[in-house]
Amino acid sequence: MKRLAGFLRSVLPADLTQLLFLFGIGFLFIGSHSRWWPLDESWTTVPFWRPVFLVSEFLLIFASLAGLFLAFWPVRRPITRISYLVCLPALAGITLFSTFSLYNLRGPSSVLEASSLSTRSLDWLLSTLWKFGPGFRLDLLGLVLVLLFSSRLALGIASVPLALPESSIHFPGDSASWSRVQRFVWVLIAQTPIALWSFFVWSLLLLVVSRLHAFQIEIVQNAFIPGALFVFIQSTTQAGVAVWLLGKEAWSMWRRSLRLPLPESFVLAAAIPVGISAAVSLGRYILDRLFWFTDRNQVAVPPPVASYFRLPEAIGFSLLFFAFYEEMIFRGLLQPYLVRRYGTLRGIFLVGIVFAAWHFNDDFTVRLSGTHALLQLGLRLWVCLALSFVLGWLALKTKSIFPSTLAHMLYNVFVLSPPGPNFPEITLVTTGLWGILAYTLFRYWPAQTETLPQMPD
Repeated sequence: MKRLAGFLRSVLPADLTQLLFLFGIGFLFIGSHSRWWPLDESWTTVPFWRPVFLVSEFLLIFASLAGLFLAFWPVRRPITRISYLVCLPALAGITLFSTFSLYNLRGPSSVLEASSLSTRSLDWLLSTLWKFGPGFRLDLLGLVLVLLFSSRLALGIASVPLALPESSIHFPGDSASWSRVQRFVWVLIAQTPIALWSFFVWSLLLLVVSRLHAFQIEIVQNAFIPGALFVFIQSTTQAGVAVWLLGKEAWSMWRRSLRLPLPESFVLAAAIPVGISAAVSLGRYILDRLFWFTDRNQVAVPPPVASYFRLPEAIGFSLLFFAFYEEMIFRGLLQPYLVRRYGTLRGIFLVGIVFAAWHFNDDFTVRLSGTHALLQLGLRLWVCLALSFVLGWLALKTKSIFPSTLAHMLYNVFVLSPPGPNFPEITLVTTGLWGILAYTLFRYWPAQTETLPQMPD
């Protein structure tokens, strides 16, 4: 436990109060993707709700991404930049949507009437704000945390950008190359929400021009551009941005990661996700068999073994391209930089954090409550960290991303098409086994880090 506590302290900012700012911009981003409106209201009948929601969402996404940039990028007069680029847009987004919502939710005792100054109107206002969805509360909490950190920054008892303790830096390298890595990480996280928001704005403009009906809106938003094509364009764009930001070193990193490993490396890579999935199915079968044995009077036939070890659906193997792209970016490119700077364990841990943040845009939807959104945040971090350590170990051990790509693809296949019956805790159980495997691999079969040349300016 002492070693674990020391490791966790080494991957946290040197000034722990900087976590206020980091969590604040995180809540702003999560809240912008969560439900704002009350569940008992039919918002599709409220005039102009969609453009108001899109503008509010844009302001909050802009605030969170600007905060992420300022958190890791040194600027002059940071308190002024945070005030104008983070606090002001976030406050504008929250105020715009909440004011619009209160206006449309006003009853006989409206907040716009003279009686709004009464205690009854104040009670109505507070109770209505409390009925808002989790997005409102998360964004409000995020803004409060950013303001708390800004007050400390103004008093000179906090600073930006965020930085790990000096003892965590294994090899600092040159500042110019590290700045390029920081810019690339920001673009990697920010590119998806920016692209998606641009697509929604384009759809909104098309809606205004064409005067489409409500059912046509869904067609424009959901079916105009196939999801696979969008991901392909996003993937190739991010790969191009990586080469542009990181320069020639990106090409040399990728060439090293695309070496063909020994054939047995693929057997090992396939055995990891197949073995873990089979272990989950076997455990579930044993548990169901025990339940049947203790209650066989109600169910005469035991659970069939074949239903716990089905072959996955073939369509899942179409995810090979997406697994290869993610491995090319995170294990082939980002991992060598972070391992070089922070050491093997800290470097892979930070890759897992970036890997999780890259998925945030798809994790938080209007269906989640505030508690579920926070649980989803923790689950995403846990899943990506466990996977990153195992896949990172594979990349280091085989000196290639092809085995980790195979393991990554098979993991995705078994997530979409489990071999056995699905159950609510399957993600936690599966990820727990990946985490145990990660600890075992690094504890008993540590992989040597390949010596990298010094990154050029």
